[in-house]
Amino acid sequence: MVASPCTQVYVGYQPDNRHVDTWIIALDGTARQPGWRATFNRHTPAELVIDLLTSMVNRSTLRPSTTTSSTS
Repeated sequence: MVASPCTQVYVGYQPDNRHVDTWIIALDGTARQPGWRATFNRHTPAELVIDLLTSMVNRSTLRPSTTTSSTS
């Protein structure tokens, strides 16, 4: 299990617990209100989980481009 310093992102992996999905990725949850959540079972290829996490990181680091238009 790992959580971001701001505690808004959580990634958990529990391969030995057959009663729980193996991978859990959660965002912006609180004790009372669950946030967005993705769960994957033990048959999900690890590459899929990695691709999702990579996509989330890449999207969060994108900065909106500041374009200035000039009229001539």
